[in-house]
Amino acid sequence: MAMLAGAFSALMFASGCTDPSENSCAFDDECATGEVCDTQAGVCVAPGGGTACASSAECSDGFCVADADNAGSGVCVAMADCNDVIDEDKNSVCAADEVCNADGCGMAPDCSTEEDPAAFCANELGLMEGETATCEEGVCEKEEIPSTFRYILVSDLSVDGCTDMNAGGEFDPGSDIMYVELLDAEGQTVAWGANVEYNQADDPQNDYNDPNVLDGMAPSLIMDGSEDDGCPDGDDRFNAMTVVSLGCGGSVLVGFDAPIYNGYTVRVGEYAPICNQNMGGSPTGTTDKYEVKLCPAEDEGTDATIAGCLVDGTDIHPNTDGGIKECSVTGAEDAPASE
Repeated sequence: MAMLAGAFSALMFASGCTDPSENSCAFDDECATGEVCDTQAGVCVAPGGGTACASSAECSDGFCVADADNAGSGVCVAMADCNDVIDEDKNSVCAADEVCNADGCGMAPDCSTEEDPAAFCANELGLMEGETATCEEGVCEKEEIPSTFRYILVSDLSVDGCTDMNAGGEFDPGSDIMYVELLDAEGQTVAWGANVEYNQADDPQNDYNDPNVLDGMAPSLIMDGSEDDGCPDGDDRFNAMTVVSLGCGGSVLVGFDAPIYNGYTVRVGEYAPICNQNMGGSPTGTTDKYEVKLCPAEDEGTDATIAGCLVDGTDIHPNTDGGIKECSVTGAEDAPASE
């Protein structure tokens, strides 16, 4: 009997029996993806023994850092380099009088001693093109982007062939947007539009309906001055990773990480007819039509909306044809004199 009791006790220990909880386990396959079972404690943990996390707020003690053994997840650690912390506010790792620099926690540099404080701060803060910084009492601060005008609405106006049932897989009505680019008065790219709101037209056969194709990042384009200039770079140009199809009457609202000023240019990359001229063509090459509006934000600090822009937006499209079009911005604010 004693032998049976001992064997049962060993089995209990090996299987990691603990008080039941949502995080209790006996085997790895009882844990969430990316976690393993600590059989002695009977709980699921991140590889390496730390508790899995997505932010430091989930750690009872310490900070949440990226888990090198499990990409896309984090793990709680007692101490951390501020640059490794997943949280957006990396300064929280540092002492009250320190900030997180490229080399870790340290004293904030005195930008007021620099020859060009604004340029120094832009570099120090790692700002993107179109973002600006100021030096306030020796400390670099990012300038908030004016929220009044930094949104563009592209709305499909196609009417021909909209009731076609995609016969033979060759017809896909509606404008197919590849990108929305913002250029300054000198023709330099300032920013790329990122999806804010997408209103897909009623088209059950639209397989190109991921608006996050417009993600605020520069797409890979042919930019060699040829007749294919501005089209996706690659043989398979038209795919779910390069276009978002609006369908007849659909819309997409994009926002920029930079203000839009009068005299700037908005370049809308619509696939047909430019990008299909050497790819066999399609009926949409002559039927796609769309309009472009400059959209004000709904309120200070909030995004614009499709519904609001349709009422209060300013038309900036030179015509209603499809294809790659450049629209000169009017109805916004003038750029500051320093720009």
